Formats: sequence, structure tokens, C-alpha cells
Amino acid sequence: MNILFINNYNCSPDISGGVNRVIYALTRRFTEDLDYNCFFGYFNDIPSDKRLAEFAGRIKLQSPLNENEFKQFLCENRIDIVEVNFLRKENLFTLASMYKVTKELGIKLVYELHMYPGFEVETYGTFERVMFSISHHGNTKLELYRWFISLFKPVVRPFSDLLVRKKYRLPYDNCDKVVLLSQYYLDDYCRIAGLKKTKEVVDKFTAIGNGLPFNQIINDEDILKKEKNVVVVQRFDDFAKRISLVLKIWKKIEQNNQLNDWTLTLVGDGEFMNYYRYLEKKLNLKRVTFTGLQYPVEYYRKASIFLMTSCLEGWPMVMMEASQMGVPVLAFNAFGALKDIIQDHYNGILIPNNDMDAFYHCLANLMLDEDRLQKMQFNAKEASQNFTIDKFIEKWKNLFEEMKNNSTK
Repeated sequence: MNILFINNYNCSPDISGGVNRVIYALTRRFTEDLDYNCFFGYFNDIPSDKRLAEFAGRIKLQSPLNENEFKQFLCENRIDIVEVNFLRKENLFTLASMYKVTKELGIKLVYELHMYPGFEVETYGTFERVMFSISHHGNTKLELYRWFISLFKPVVRPFSDLLVRKKYRLPYDNCDKVVLLSQYYLDDYCRIAGLKKTKEVVDKFTAIGNGLPFNQIINDEDILKKEKNVVVVQRFDDFAKRISLVLKIWKKIEQNNQLNDWTLTLVGDGEFMNYYRYLEKKLNLKRVTFTGLQYPVEYYRKASIFLMTSCLEGWPMVMMEASQMGVPVLAFNAFGALKDIIQDHYNGILIPNNDMDAFYHCLANLMLDEDRLQKMQFNAKEASQNFTIDKFIEKWKNLFEEMKNNSTK
């Protein structure tokens, strides 16, 4: 089978971005294990010091699309499937032209959304952040906007959906299949795109989450050696990751004398580092360590619990990383993909979104129950095997073969 993968940027094994990583892993396995011929299309070059991934052929695309050049490439390389991964507005409008050409040639076009539907208009803001921005010469206008959107989210949602409706309706109208990261994102996609959930609409969607990111998995002996440490591995942005909530929950942990031997480690960096340091001092936290940007495997290996307070994620790879290293996840139940990864009270705990007291009590109770915690650690390791790279590849293989067979009928 010959497949053309298309993304905004050229593909490299040296780039850690999520979409690049998924495409690279998928195409390597297809090429090496299934003997597929993988081709690559892109709009933008990457820095010259980055290695290029190997493909059977490449095409640099333009916006607007050169339909004749695109058609010639598809014909010369006998492409069976075109798999599109971009969402950038300036390139998205080429989809209609791509679909026109593929339909003419009897080639199936698959569009994959690598994000949470509506992520562009989802945000978290607080008055405290506004005041911090004023006193530290930050982007106060942006923080006011985020605070306003958070306060009036139910009121502004219909209007925010309209702002991005075309961005979601266009891919739906110009592909043969839409691939979401989670089955729980279908309702959100349909709401934003203005689609009614008829059988015809639903049949155009499928869901494929991402596979495990690490080649290694923790052994049972290392699980038994875990320390009384809680870990967070995230990009430091508070408008989505909400790590400020972790610090406020941790304040309550430090006030509990039964939990004096527990520590918190924050692995990552980003624009909100100064704000988190400010909160650390304001809350007078004593058992918090900021490591900066680090390769996280050894932190997972030592940690007993992972915390996630994000208000949105597409498919949280850090949760996958934590699970395969035997670290159960406690998370606010804020987005659908969590339910694909966490079996509540088996390999993690889902907590009602924004309920800080419930989060603290779930965390404290788990810390105090060593037998339950250790069982959940082993369960996390076991449950992670539902997302092995082999199972991830098998789902894509089945989808592509089904679509190729349908195109020949």
C-alpha cells in the first residue's frame, strides 16, 4: 500500500512535537514491519540542523494548492491513501482542492485531528493571574481576556463555537474519514461544526488514540522501590495546564501532619515559571522541587503518584508515560480522553472538574493507604499495555486497509 502523509512541517526524528512524533513512529513501523511505501507532503521547511526522516518520496506543497502538481505526484507514486494532519488556517483551505483531486482519482483522504475539538477557544484565567501580570509587567490584556472567558464560559461558548466552526466543518466536508483522538470528542466536534449526529455523520468518524511513547516499561521490582513523591510533568502554561491548582492543593498536603514525608516534583518549563515560583513563596511551600526541562523517565520511576489539573488536552502523552512507569494518575475530569486512559479507582482517579477539596481528599487518602496505592501502581503498568505501539499500528492498518478496499469496490 502507498500512503501519502501530509503535515504543516517537514518530518524529522530530531523534533519532539506531538504530531511529528506520531507521524514518524507510524511511518517507521509501516515501512519496516508492513512493507508499506510511505510518502510525505509538507508546506514548511524545518531548521537545516535537523535530520530529515526517510520516505519513499516527498512533495513540498503550496497554499493555494497546485492541483496539477499534486495530481501528478499521486499518479506517479500510485498513492492509495492520503492522510492529512494539519490544522493551521493558512493551509487548511487547501483541503478542498486536495479532496477534489483525490475524489477524481478514486483515492481516499483521511483527516486526523490531533487536538481537543475547540482547543483554540478553551482557556483558564484568574483574577490572581491578572494582578500578578500587572505587578510583574506581563501581558495584562491577555490575562484579562482569559479571566473574562473563564468567568462567562457558558455564555460565550455558542459564540466561540461560531468563531471556529468553519475550521472544523471544512475538514469534515472535504475528507472520507475524520480520525479523532478519543470517541468522547465526537459530541464536541459535531457541536462546533454544526453537525447533527445522524448515522451518516457518525459513520464518517473514528477514534484512534496515540501509542505508548517509551520503549521501556517499569519492572515490578522498581515499583516496590518507589518513593513518597508526587510528580507533575507538563509544559508550564497555566491557561491550559493549570499547575497553579496543583500548588494550591499541595498547600493542603503540607498542612496535613500525617503526610510530612511526601514531596512534590515539577518537571518542565515555560512562560508561567515565574508565576509558579511566586505561588511557591506566597503559599510558603517547603517540599516542592522545580527541576526545569528534563528527560522525565527517572522522575516517573521514583514517583508514586502523578497529578494532572489540565482543563484540556488532546491525548495526554504524559499520562501514558506515567502509566507505563507504574504511576497512577489523579486528574480533574475535564476532557473526554481521560476516560479512555483511566479506569476510575483502578489505575487512577477521576475527580469532578474544579473540585479542589475532592482532589485534595482523594490525594491524601491515597497517600495514607499504602496497600491501595501499590495496587494502583501495578494496575497502571498493566493498563498501559492497552496502548502498546503494536495496538496503535494495528488500528491504523485496519483503517487504511478498510478504506483501500472500499475504494476498489
